[in-house]
Amino acid sequence: MRNITIMMILLHSLLFAERNLGTLAFQNNESAILELRSMGNDGLQLLLQKYQELPLVLRTQKQQQIFDIIDRVAGQKHAVFSGLYWYTDIDTAKKVAAQQNKPLLLLRLLGRLDEEFC
Repeated sequence: MRNITIMMILLHSLLFAERNLGTLAFQNNESAILELRSMGNDGLQLLLQKYQELPLVLRTQKQQQIFDIIDRVAGQKHAVFSGLYWYTDIDTAKKVAAQQNKPLLLLRLLGRLDEEFC
């Protein structure tokens, strides 16, 4: 019984820490943004969930700032609409695709997906 209690406390702490990352990211906390980016798609999905939980008035007032933060975590523009996470390291992308048994989409561009076109 004691082990279950300890596990529940640890799980709660991890969930709280992850949710706190989303809050910190929306406050433009650089380390939180980088931590979410390093979590891959899980970090993006956590941030998108946090975005949905924000009050509508806050989402409207700080929309561009929030969208820019989500785009940084996702590695692409307009990620709030697509929900897609883009890897910038091909080896990591291959590893994740193999683990999830998903195809790999490789784009060769003259720019980056998180920058506007000139």
